[in-house]
Amino acid sequence: MQPLSILQVASGDLWGGAEAQVHTLCKYLARMSNTQVEVVLLNHGELEARLRAEGIQVHVLDEAKLSSAEIFLRLRHLLKTLQPNIIHTHRQKENILASCANFLSIRAACIRTQHGAPEFDYSWAQWKNRTQVSVDQFCGRYLQKKIIAVSEELARKLQVNYPKQHITVIENGVDLEALENVKADAPFLLHEPKLKVKHVGIVGRLVLVKRVDIFLDMASELVNSESTDQALKFHVIGDGPLRTQLENQAEQLGLSDAVTFHGHIKSVASYIKSLDVLVMCSDHEGLPMTLLESMALGTPIVSHNAGAVTESFEQGEGGVLSEEHEASSYASALHKLLASDSKVLPAKPNSALDNAQAISALYREISA
Repeated sequence: MQPLSILQVASGDLWGGAEAQVHTLCKYLARMSNTQVEVVLLNHGELEARLRAEGIQVHVLDEAKLSSAEIFLRLRHLLKTLQPNIIHTHRQKENILASCANFLSIRAACIRTQHGAPEFDYSWAQWKNRTQVSVDQFCGRYLQKKIIAVSEELARKLQVNYPKQHITVIENGVDLEALENVKADAPFLLHEPKLKVKHVGIVGRLVLVKRVDIFLDMASELVNSESTDQALKFHVIGDGPLRTQLENQAEQLGLSDAVTFHGHIKSVASYIKSLDVLVMCSDHEGLPMTLLESMALGTPIVSHNAGAVTESFEQGEGGVLSEEHEASSYASALHKLLASDSKVLPAKPNSALDNAQAISALYREISA
């Protein structure tokens, strides 16, 4: 069987779920004898470092130094040089630049992964965002052969803009190999061990869609509640453009002693395992990598919309669901979860190897 040459195109700016998925996908594709994988990133950063550590060839077209037009021209030249069989894109800007560069050069089979619903504001005041969304949808429909949705729920949403047959569902997978020896050894446990304090955290990029503001309002409600008889500490793990705003919100709510902003943590798995509960209060998700990692590490989750694993939560596996997408509802669900008579059954998430094998099979299908 002739090896397939795969080129992944991603942003690589802030480390988040999409970046984690690109990393694990490339890691396992590179181990397959029938695939050769290289990656184009638009930013230097942690994704670049992790891919290089796996021995994967990375080409950085730095968007901090290059205009979109310059990136497009260099990407088209790179496609002509590398001649990949498959181009796999991630996120809007990368979808547009890579699919257009491909159409105007080698016309290889091109696909994308939709990691979640678009995060842009669609109001008419945000006309640039609306234009980018429209161009992205055009590219997905006419310049790319398939769109991978990471959950059935996301696939249904995408059918508003794309034909059903254009969408295939391949759920994200967690790198179980990398999590085998993770220990609950976050530094905050040295000062406040679990026997004395319950640690509750949120993990992710500090951007609007993650709704860390709801997490802080929930923390305020629990800290000030007379019905809460446990000592609680709250942890915001991640970085992003809203950090200063969120730190100000925590201070205004009187949470300076109760909430710690840790910033970006490279060994985030040890922090997740150190938590008593992980809270996810995003406005929307596909199939979040943080959620899958938390399930694999045995840390219970409170979430309103758990994407593809909602059914597991409804059966008491992996976590519990908040009835409403508001602070008081999250506080109520968390309070019940921390109660001694409330137990969450273990859940086994999909593996990154299964994910890579399914995507590899799709590559073969569309390149035939």
